[in-house]
Amino acid sequence: MRSSAKSKALRFAIVVTNLADGGAQRVMLTFAREMARNGMLHRFYLLDPTRVAFSKEAEEVSPQGVLGNLGSKWLYLFCLPVLWMHFLISRPDVVFSTLTLCNIITIIAARLTPFYRPLVIVREATTLGARYSTRGLLSRILVSLAARTYPLADIVVAPSVGVAEDLIQRVGVSSSKVRVINNPAVPPDFEELRAEPVSHEFFDGSAFPLFVAMGHLGPVKGFDVLIDAFVTVVREVAGARLIILGDGAERPTLTRQIDRLGLTAAIDLLGFRQNPFPYLQNADVFVLSSRWEGSPNALIQALACGLTTVATDCRSGPREILKDGTIGYLVPVDDTKALADAMIRAVRHPFSKEKILERADDFGHEHPFRRLLDICSELMAEERHG
Repeated sequence: MRSSAKSKALRFAIVVTNLADGGAQRVMLTFAREMARNGMLHRFYLLDPTRVAFSKEAEEVSPQGVLGNLGSKWLYLFCLPVLWMHFLISRPDVVFSTLTLCNIITIIAARLTPFYRPLVIVREATTLGARYSTRGLLSRILVSLAARTYPLADIVVAPSVGVAEDLIQRVGVSSSKVRVINNPAVPPDFEELRAEPVSHEFFDGSAFPLFVAMGHLGPVKGFDVLIDAFVTVVREVAGARLIILGDGAERPTLTRQIDRLGLTAAIDLLGFRQNPFPYLQNADVFVLSSRWEGSPNALIQALACGLTTVATDCRSGPREILKDGTIGYLVPVDDTKALADAMIRAVRHPFSKEKILERADDFGHEHPFRRLLDICSELMAEERHG
């Protein structure tokens, strides 16, 4: 039987694969920090406790490995019975997880607990059906498992309307179980974070325009197209420079591409930065070149810094965030010329900073957190009257 939360604060157990440098991990860490500050965080579980990129923020939420200090993606399935035991003993009011495999494990563990039924809320970070339908066998198996387990959750959270539609149309989740909650991409200590100093030759006070992009260095982010487009930008905009924040398997390939195009003095692959906000704050234009997204945190964070943005009109996220291109430039996916043209226009014709910051307010940490609490209250009220 689900424990009543009417007379006390809800107790949340958050489950995440790891705290590596991903957008979904950062989102859940922001939720967890807000819960901790409101006395609602009961446990913060990691399937793999060895991968923690956000060490400073993690201190606030005391993450613990489901299997202790053991950590490997090959051990994820072994977490299921142990997580079940954790839920049975600690009895949280709400179980909240993200990322597909983690969601599947969490739902099964929570639904197998006898004489106790917590609220189960899972968050899908991306367009699951669209993304995995074109990939390998393991990905198709994950989609099939999600289609069978996601309906067992009380609510499936989507970070954008596009992801919500994908969950309903391609994964088969009932529309009555899907809710949209904006990503809490702007953390509570945003003002402090963006005021930190930046030490880099591109930030030396010169007048040239500085472009910034960030994300995992993998095929999905389309950095190869961005680098190709920058050949035109450098030719048309004197002194243009580009910083790309992030790490990943494609770093050597992208480095060779930069060398081959003669852009080594204009582009710097700066690597992962735990605090990207000072780089955004001191830039002129942010560029998102992704081939697909769920709801890109990087784009939202750029808006919070008042930047004019250029983004691909990929399957989910950018069009919604940029209000159909009324506060930022949208271009087709994998279109090098359109991307270069929009980057040049962004320098010469920036959007209203006031309107950009107004939109960014929708993604502050408090709004999504309150939305989550409202959903929990709604579900519990339905159960009491059902």
